[in-house]
Amino acid sequence: MVFGHTIQKEFLEQSFRNSSISHAYLFSGPESLGKATLALEFINLINGFEKERPVEDNHDLLWIEPEESIIKDQIKEMQKVLGLQPFSAPFKAVVINGAERMTSVAQNRLLKTLEEPKGKTVIFLISSYPEGLLKTIKSRTQLVQFFPLSGEEMRTFIKERKGGEDIDLDKLVFAAQGRPGVAVKLMEEKDSFENWWHMFEEVEKIIQLSLPERFSYLERFSKKENKNKESLQFLNIFLNYFRLLFIFKTGAMAGYRGKLRQGLEKNNIYSLKELSNILSLGERIKYLISKTNVNQRLALENLLLNI
Repeated sequence: MVFGHTIQKEFLEQSFRNSSISHAYLFSGPESLGKATLALEFINLINGFEKERPVEDNHDLLWIEPEESIIKDQIKEMQKVLGLQPFSAPFKAVVINGAERMTSVAQNRLLKTLEEPKGKTVIFLISSYPEGLLKTIKSRTQLVQFFPLSGEEMRTFIKERKGGEDIDLDKLVFAAQGRPGVAVKLMEEKDSFENWWHMFEEVEKIIQLSLPERFSYLERFSKKENKNKESLQFLNIFLNYFRLLFIFKTGAMAGYRGKLRQGLEKNNIYSLKELSNILSLGERIKYLISKTNVNQRLALENLLLNI
């Protein structure tokens, strides 16, 4: 069961009670919030399943995942499936996870289905980067936005999970950044949790380094077996830290004490406009590394050149 997101759940449940279910939804928000899981819960609800039914046991559900991308043939197959009568449920459903990774041809093919929905079908587009979708697709879907959970919600979530007892709760809440899926992963992979904090401390120090030293730091990613994953983890932590600097600059952390505050005071060398520009550039580079074949080293060097 998805934790939190009360408003989103109530909206979906109300649409079910009022018989106003949309033929297509766009679940938008950061990764690891439970968007796809909530889509499955809603599918179980509208199909009247008393117990939650996993994907493999639901013959009226098609789940589409990208490999490198989602191609036209996958959408073509989806259209064939939707053309059939439901097997054992009132609604046929499709979940397209990572929807922004559809090729332009695939998106245009999907558009035809969204323009002319057939029978009782519901399509869920799950996306952390909805800007990668055609405007015409977004205009034909019901947008449901998801946001990170609050610190108190995350504490409650972590306490209810087994395995969180021997982890520093405050550090875990901070590292997860309001994303339950990330908290679960860090609880299960203690080494990953330690590596996260080690990289956070490195990001904190990188501001004080000279340009050659910053570029030298990036060499570690090119030597890693999964350099794409390492680069994205660095970017996530980098963006988290600069968001903290932005909040600190506004005075919103006036009551905060400890080692983290000392580091923020030391790195409080940017204007709000500069921090906003750095965050915008970082988000753009994160998107390019996640979704394109951009030269990662050059992209990261460009980011460090502008801090």
